[in-house]
Amino acid sequence: MANTDAMTPLERQFHQDMLTGSVELRTKHGYNPTYFLQMVAEHGGVGAVKRLLATPDSQAGLNSLWEIGRLDMSCEAAALDPKYAGLFTAEEKREAKKRLKALGYVPTYGD
Repeated sequence: MANTDAMTPLERQFHQDMLTGSVELRTKHGYNPTYFLQMVAEHGGVGAVKRLLATPDSQAGLNSLWEIGRLDMSCEAAALDPKYAGLFTAEEKREAKKRLKALGYVPTYGD
């Protein structure tokens, strides 16, 4: 289980944003990101996103978000959010941007 006490305030805020976004996806869009939530519970929000970005292919969850028109709520989009710039490496942000661009989504931030 992720130890939120060991997280920095910024990591804690990111973690909370991942949980809040998951609730919104479930209640407003009928999509339950079960695997992602398991990863967040185990590794924390930042750890989960870093693990997903390190995999060679995009995840099924990203495709599900594309199908419901909510790529803006993806962990890839969150990794590109300027308020979380210090949590992810340049390579992780490049990967997030590449995956989103492949699905036709260009965030308004993330350079």
